[in-house]
Amino acid sequence: MQQRSRNNPGLIPTAVVFLLGLAVLSFLSSVGYAWDAAAYNAGKSAGSDMHSKLNNTGKIRQRFSNPMTSNGTAMSTMDDTQSFSAQLTAPSSDVFLDLFVAPSGTGDLTTVTISQDTNFDGTPDYAYSLSSPVSGVCSNGFISGDTGTWNNLHYYVWSADSSGRVTAVEVPSMMSLAGCYCINASCGSNLVWTNIDIVLRDLGGGVVSAIEQQRNFTITNVDITGT
Repeated sequence: MQQRSRNNPGLIPTAVVFLLGLAVLSFLSSVGYAWDAAAYNAGKSAGSDMHSKLNNTGKIRQRFSNPMTSNGTAMSTMDDTQSFSAQLTAPSSDVFLDLFVAPSGTGDLTTVTISQDTNFDGTPDYAYSLSSPVSGVCSNGFISGDTGTWNNLHYYVWSADSSGRVTAVEVPSMMSLAGCYCINASCGSNLVWTNIDIVLRDLGGGVVSAIEQQRNFTITNVDITGT
């Protein structure tokens, strides 16, 4: 017995655990639990009520994201009987990022201006304008060519410094870009205005993604305004 225990010290503990397991099962089998219909119905009702109040992104943002990131929104209890301050970080800026674009007659975006509130105090403190036209939009940058054509192409990705200030950085090839599509006259007419929500969403999403690689923050709302 002693020799066996030294060669395989797990034999004795295994037996003890097995016996303890039998003892626990015997004890549980001797205890009776009655079905409580009232408790079941109360839990089911609470779960249904919770689901109705949190069953989409907008409701979750209203109840949790906005109250935790904005000093203008209070958090409420699930029964809405009480409200309280629940901020986890500094108050959100009214407009942390503003992206303004305007297409030319060739369909290229010849005006792209980004304004940022980098310290989230409610006042824009950084502005950046593209010096190259945008002939194609990508999920993480854009493509610039001779206006109205798909010639002499240059490729840019969004980048941000440690303060979150955005710039466009030229890269050697399209291999650094993703989800690209043409918007100028070489691919169709009036593409920007017809798809303005998509164009702004993809440009803005790429800019925000670059900032998120340098700064920790939460987007609480996005507004898109056309003409």
